[in-house]
Amino acid sequence: SFDPSATYSSRCTLYRTLGRMRGFICVLLSLAALNAVLVAAKRVHPQPKVSINVPTSWTRLADQEPDHTTKLSFVIALKQRNLQELESRFSRISNPMHPDYRMYMTTGQIADLIAPAEENILRVLMWLQSNNIIDYEVARTRDLIRFKTDALKAEQLLNVDFQRFKNIYTGATTVRAVDRYSVPEDVAEYIELISGVHGFRRADIKPVRTADKISKPKADAPLAGVNPAVIRKTFNVPDGLQGKSSSNLQAIASFLQQYVSPQDLALFQKKNSLPSQRIAKIVGPNDASNPGMEAQLDIEYITALAPLVPTWVVSFGDLHENQEPFLEWAQFLNSQPDGQVPLVNSVSYGDDEDTIDYDWASRVDVEFQKLGVRGISVLFASGDSGVGCNKAGNRHVPTWPASSRYITAVGGITTGFSSKELVGDTISSGGFSNFWPVPEWQQAAVNNYLSLNASLLPPRKFFNASSRATPDVAAFSEDVDVIINSSTVPIGGTSCACPMFAGMISLINDGLLQANKKPLGFLNPLFYQLATSKPSVFIDIVHGSNTHGKCPGFKALPGWDPVTGNGALNFQNFQAAVMSM
Repeated sequence: SFDPSATYSSRCTLYRTLGRMRGFICVLLSLAALNAVLVAAKRVHPQPKVSINVPTSWTRLADQEPDHTTKLSFVIALKQRNLQELESRFSRISNPMHPDYRMYMTTGQIADLIAPAEENILRVLMWLQSNNIIDYEVARTRDLIRFKTDALKAEQLLNVDFQRFKNIYTGATTVRAVDRYSVPEDVAEYIELISGVHGFRRADIKPVRTADKISKPKADAPLAGVNPAVIRKTFNVPDGLQGKSSSNLQAIASFLQQYVSPQDLALFQKKNSLPSQRIAKIVGPNDASNPGMEAQLDIEYITALAPLVPTWVVSFGDLHENQEPFLEWAQFLNSQPDGQVPLVNSVSYGDDEDTIDYDWASRVDVEFQKLGVRGISVLFASGDSGVGCNKAGNRHVPTWPASSRYITAVGGITTGFSSKELVGDTISSGGFSNFWPVPEWQQAAVNNYLSLNASLLPPRKFFNASSRATPDVAAFSEDVDVIINSSTVPIGGTSCACPMFAGMISLINDGLLQANKKPLGFLNPLFYQLATSKPSVFIDIVHGSNTHGKCPGFKALPGWDPVTGNGALNFQNFQAAVMSM
């Protein structure tokens, strides 16, 4: 396996940590003098609006207070430069109508554009060392610092009181502060946020829904539900099409101690007459004897739809006491050298948007933009709760990161009364963000849906019609056959749809790379433009709805809709359109 900490520079002395910092070895301000200044300095809150509410599903363990034996991990997100320019380049590079389309940037160019000034990084490192924190690492992208320390030192550093909490439903524990952290004013101007202090992960959420029936596969029996052959036939993927480019890579993300079994993958490939293909690299922890349903379906279906494309499993499986996975995962990808990073990444995890801290989500969005300007596609399952519904039953609850404007959200479809009819799955999460405005590339499609179908919409009090809308596309999300622990399990969820759609994009990339063309990168502007100019690249889904609980849902109708997006991919038509560009 591969240690994710390798994405950071190795631990070293203060001056050797930043190998590119020329001339700072002669810094005049000693650590002792700096410490005196910082102790006396006024303290400020880098995140004055951060939520510190304790959800009702978590209870404090008063008899298990964290102490010097409690080891905690944190990430300091440093303030970056030129973010408007980064977003402008992201927009130009991903717009098929712009001359800069697919003119991707290198990691060095990105760092030179947005990384903090070297003296700012040094100032923060000196603050850590002055507080006797020496276990720190600077990201290769030069805009994040990760450090570890014990709870007592962290309390002193951040001026907070850490407490241990337990989830009353799952038994999961976490260490969190319930007061706002602060840092000396002298370093606050260089820090955007510190991750790992606040926020409670909803550990009770499951990534997929499993059917009750589990059957043992017979030695010579094909799988019975939705399988790779069904998917290829439905979405017009030629039989036998395989990856051939030596430059192509794809990956699945694996969180929450979800592991993969190479043995089950091999059995799945054999049962579906797929080429034998091993996992190219496992990043992070993996217990092959304890496979997770989510990880197993992801690896089986991304490889089934993109046979022989080298595939990574990027696993941040440990349930760290106080660390969210998305920022660390995205930063890992951005730390990979050019030409050695997965070009397509499938992620089947998410959470209710209203549980996410806005500043933290905005910082993760910057990581998504950095991936996009490098030519890397990121796809997220849209979620399995339809429109979502708050407890009062009077407001939709969107999911995140599916609602991010810098990724592709994949919704769900299933078969209707006729096996030839495709309908929007009722679980397919879709609707409108409460955080982010509608992006330009989506504006026309959203306006068209809202204006032409006004009488069919839920009451406007349920959603924000001027916001980013999801999903963007869709694939199968019910009765998908997965092999786990040598058994066939029919499962459902948009986490089935995401890896199969991602695999098809990898196959498209493979053809582009073989033709000495560049990969697709951020997909959405291309999708929405082709949906208008060449609608045959999608299979339009015009039936289904995504009502959830007391909240009325949207209807799948001609064109883009908040149940199935632009629809399912018509692979060969899409491939022809892309190859001709």
